[in-house]
Amino acid sequence: MKKLVRITFVLLIAVVYFGSLKYKDSKNQKAALKVIPTMPQMRSDNGIPVYAKEINKNVFERQASLSGFISKNNTMKAFATPQERKLLKVGLTGNFTFQDKKYEGRIESISTGTALLSGLFEVKVKFGKMPSEATERLAVILIAYEKRKDVIVLKRDVVTQRTDKPFVYGVDKDLKLVKKELKIEAENNEYFMISEGLEVGDLIVTSDSRTLKSDDKVYISKKAN
Repeated sequence: MKKLVRITFVLLIAVVYFGSLKYKDSKNQKAALKVIPTMPQMRSDNGIPVYAKEINKNVFERQASLSGFISKNNTMKAFATPQERKLLKVGLTGNFTFQDKKYEGRIESISTGTALLSGLFEVKVKFGKMPSEATERLAVILIAYEKRKDVIVLKRDVVTQRTDKPFVYGVDKDLKLVKKELKIEAENNEYFMISEGLEVGDLIVTSDSRTLKSDDKVYISKKAN
């Protein structure tokens, strides 16, 4: 009797084991038949992932770029051409970038005449606190000599300039791209001031647009302020 019970138990275990194998095999076969979407299919269904931002008004700075030497006491002796001198005055501020951080400086004095040999004006700029590694070196400071308020400003790398007219891609209510040609009124080292082509509230693409074209469907993976 005990022998019969053992045999029955072994047979039951075998049935359960082989049944589980068949079930796993069936699942594997179904998984093998599942179609994995390609990147073009995913883009067709969901749209091309892009970064975007909403247009608003900001401040644009016209800048003069001066180069010079920063001493240990955080003072820069810079030089300006006669044309640049006309844009400058004592008290104007600017910034110098060191290791991706900006340090603000203020014009303390401007020479009354030009140097005999160089024909340049001497401009002294005083900086606030900065690391010692940022001193005793040649540097470039961008002096803001004019500020325009309530204008549309875009970073230079957002604007495409591969064609005759600079442009950006706008995103319409259906999440499709619309090419927007721009008129650039002024520029500095970092930004363009836009006078035509965009309105406050427009949504534009800020990520790489080299592979994009008008009417492409997109989805916004990141929205900047």
